[in-house]
Amino acid sequence: MPLTPTTPARLASIDTSMLPEPFASAGPSLDPIVTVLVGRSTKQCRWYSDDAKKVVDQCKRMIETHNARVLLLCSAQLPDHIRKVLTDRVASVIPDSHRGDIHLHDARVDVDDRVYEAALAVASRIVVTADQEVGTTEAVATGKPTYTLFTSRCKGTLSHFHRWLHDRGLTRHLRFSTSRPRAAVVTSDGRETDPFSDIGDHPPWGDRVELMTSGDLEKVARVVVTKARNIKVQGKRVVGVEVGKR
Repeated sequence: MPLTPTTPARLASIDTSMLPEPFASAGPSLDPIVTVLVGRSTKQCRWYSDDAKKVVDQCKRMIETHNARVLLLCSAQLPDHIRKVLTDRVASVIPDSHRGDIHLHDARVDVDDRVYEAALAVASRIVVTADQEVGTTEAVATGKPTYTLFTSRCKGTLSHFHRWLHDRGLTRHLRFSTSRPRAAVVTSDGRETDPFSDIGDHPPWGDRVELMTSGDLEKVARVVVTKARNIKVQGKRVVGVEVGKR
C-alpha cells in the first residue's frame, strides 16, 4: 500500500500552480480552503446518492457560513451515478455568487497526482469520506485539522481504524451546528470548541508528527487495507486493529 508523502515538509515544496484561481494563491491572509476527498461506497462503509447530496450541502455551509473555498476531489473509483449526483447538486445548490468558491476535480478525467498533493498543500482543513483508509492516513499526516464523514457506516477493521484515530485526537467528525456556529475557543481546562465539529468541546488535536515518526499510523493503515483486501478475496471476518494499539 504505497502512501503519498504528505508531511508538512513535503507539502511545503509542492507546486500548486495547476490549481484554478483563487485556490492556487492560498495564503494566511485569504479565506480558508477546505479540501474534501470523496471516495466511494464499499462493503465496509456504504453510502448512497442522498449522502453525496449531503456532502455538497456541507460544502455549501462551509462557503456561506465559514467563508471557505472548497476543493472537492472525486476518486477515480467513484461510480458514474454518484459523480453525476455531485455535479448536479453543485449546480443546483451553490449560488452563482459563490460558484467560484468551489471547484470539483474528477481524478478519472485528470489523473495528474500533483493535483491531489496540491489540494492537500493549500488546505486549511481536510475532510475525508470514511471509506478511504489511505486518504485518511495521508490527510492526518499533513498535520492539518482532519474531519471524517460517514464513520458511523463503517464496519469491522475500518470502524476500529477510525476509532483509533478519533480516540487519539487525530480526526474529528464533521458536523455543523444547526444554529449559529460557535467560535473556535480554548476552554479553561484545555479543551476547545470547533465550528467544523460542533458536538461539544474537544481535547486538543493529537500529535500527528509523533505518530508518523513512530510509524504507528502507517502500520495501522496497512493492517486495515490488508484485512479489507482479505475480506474481498477470501471472505475473512474482521475482529479489530491490533497494530499500534496503546
